Amino acid sequence: MVRRMLLQLALPLALLSISHKAAAFAPASGSPAPHGFGERPRLRLKSRPATSRFASAKAAKADAQGALPNYLKVLAQRIFGVAVFVGVYYVQGIFGSHTPVGGMLIVFFSMLALEQMNPRLAGKVFRVLEPGYRFLVKWLIVFFVPALVRVSLIHAELGVGGLIRVLLLLLVGWFITFTGTAAIASAFPEPNLEAPAPSPEPTPTEKPAPADRLPYFRFVVGMILAGAAASLGFGTGFDQNLFMICAALAGFTLGRRLPPKTQKFVHPLFVCAAATFAAASMWVFLEPGMAPMDVIRIYSAWPGGGALLYFLLPVAVVSLGMLLFENRRLIRKDLGPILFTSAASSVLTIGSAPLLSRLFGLSRPFALSTTARCALSPIAMGMASMLGSPPPIAVAMTTFSGVLGVMLGPTLFKVMKLRKARVRGLALGCSSHGVGVVPIAQSDKQAFAYGCVGLILIATLNMLAMQIPLIRRLLLASMP
Repeated sequence: MVRRMLLQLALPLALLSISHKAAAFAPASGSPAPHGFGERPRLRLKSRPATSRFASAKAAKADAQGALPNYLKVLAQRIFGVAVFVGVYYVQGIFGSHTPVGGMLIVFFSMLALEQMNPRLAGKVFRVLEPGYRFLVKWLIVFFVPALVRVSLIHAELGVGGLIRVLLLLLVGWFITFTGTAAIASAFPEPNLEAPAPSPEPTPTEKPAPADRLPYFRFVVGMILAGAAASLGFGTGFDQNLFMICAALAGFTLGRRLPPKTQKFVHPLFVCAAATFAAASMWVFLEPGMAPMDVIRIYSAWPGGGALLYFLLPVAVVSLGMLLFENRRLIRKDLGPILFTSAASSVLTIGSAPLLSRLFGLSRPFALSTTARCALSPIAMGMASMLGSPPPIAVAMTTFSGVLGVMLGPTLFKVMKLRKARVRGLALGCSSHGVGVVPIAQSDKQAFAYGCVGLILIATLNMLAMQIPLIRRLLLASMP
């Protein structure tokens, strides 16, 4: 049984790793690209001597021969890193932690302690775990799409009017958290920070992967193979998992290829969810007698493809301890303002939930989930469970809050004239978590660092607040 579980879990890891193939095969800077990757070099017979041509061909052949071992090495490092974070996730349960926050803090403080004892060893450990950490963070958004899809399985009388009230509440609540956090962060003087601190020892960066015109094509091929297996009667459940996972990944990669302005309104996360529903509708033609919602139900339950992807979500949160470690110098230098702002933002978000729920007339299951609207998805699910609300509702709310950050965050930066990196980062991180922060990674790196720390701190503080029985009783008593 354990062997089967490991094989099932290997499926999403293998499929997600395919997207890194081009980057892993890319040669180092200055070396010619092997044939089949990037632009094929042209032979200029008149201007180049024969010895030069032979030398170039020999070098290209050597690069091609070394590409596969290099890719396998990177893949092995990635799998090892993910396995370590999975182990930490299970170890945290021994200490009574029921959320991945405990594992994240274990990783962070373990790396800090190791750096104090032996900085060089800490650098080596960081480099060993970095491929798995980067891999999980890259696909973090995809991992909670299955939970978003599960919202369709909840039988709740909401209606169009109720849906509009929920969306308006989330919009008003997001604006309150964003502006309130920005105002609190602005009260502190801006520290004199250099560029974001690098990892303990500089690591060689990979050359960007060659442009892929159809990055989702490989996943479409996987869907075709799975459909063929089901048609021929070779399927044992594995074919459906492969089909649904490939459809979700194809939708996400397609969404990532949309123009940036389009992504502000059509986020890749929603494209991924839509592709999942479309795949469920297509699968009923391969298995007559099933309804699309039956496929979604199987997909969402273990060991369905959605459950396999969702399993990696708390593991990805555990790996965020490495992100905290990367920004440890910023945390040490600006800890007071960051911690105070995040704590105040947490109080503002949780405290406004009962008032907003009563103002917009939400039913109790939806009202309870509003307390977690600005937290990371797995934290939001844990908070909802502790209050007795269906976790998928909390996932849907936190997802919409993140998309609001993508759509409105940069505009409010200009309208409110938020010039301080700390203010921009914490306002976006505390109101929109990872979905809202990721888009500014390249355009506003210092604000991105603050945003990453802020989204982790507010999620941690929210979850810690839910551990206090008095706060839970007050929230339950004040909700409609």
